[in-house]
Amino acid sequence: MRMIFIHGFGEKPSIFDKIHPAFNQEKLFIDNWEELGDNIKPNYKAIDYAKDLAQKYQIKNSDIVIGHSLGGWISYHLKYVTNCKSIQIASWTDMDRVRFPINNYNIIAFCVKYGLTFNTISKKYFIKKQYKGLPSESIFIENYERLIKGNNKNIYNQMKLILNGCIIENMPEPDLRIHSKADRLIRFPKQKCDEVNGDHFNLITHPEEVIRSINKLLNTTA
Repeated sequence: MRMIFIHGFGEKPSIFDKIHPAFNQEKLFIDNWEELGDNIKPNYKAIDYAKDLAQKYQIKNSDIVIGHSLGGWISYHLKYVTNCKSIQIASWTDMDRVRFPINNYNIIAFCVKYGLTFNTISKKYFIKKQYKGLPSESIFIENYERLIKGNNKNIYNQMKLILNGCIIENMPEPDLRIHSKADRLIRFPKQKCDEVNGDHFNLITHPEEVIRSINKLLNTTA
């Protein structure tokens, strides 16, 4: 059994640094920046990405895929493709849980594609509105800086995995949802979940609670 970690939008695998040492299983860290490349993929969906990852890394039903934010969205689709276990941290299965500043997905995609979204002005606005003074402020800033400096085509590909939503009927439920009510980016799930303290970056600010939830699932299914 492997534990496969998939990070969120704009993040890096290091987002899991405070939780993964607690687990002894074989580990695989998937880097979306490397996997999605710098060629525009306008019609690429989360299910396409899940199928590609499953084939490349031979993901099986004995594996556990832990995803944060966008990574949890991908783990949800990987469960459909491979019947692996899916653990979502600060993620979603319903698109209405994602907090976008506007509801027009075409405008969002256009702005991301041409570098109009992530800049120093928008960073200051979102920090002041969402994260000023919070324990996770520095984490948010680090990720935002990565989006400012990153390749727009790659960022566009990451965003399209979110915007090209799930249209598959009878998707299996994730095995575990871990969420915080104070999450500023993803609304609290409608479905049953393990509530932990913190916000969108609870796996860094409250790692012991996230680890406890995962271990509870592992002990139940062992």
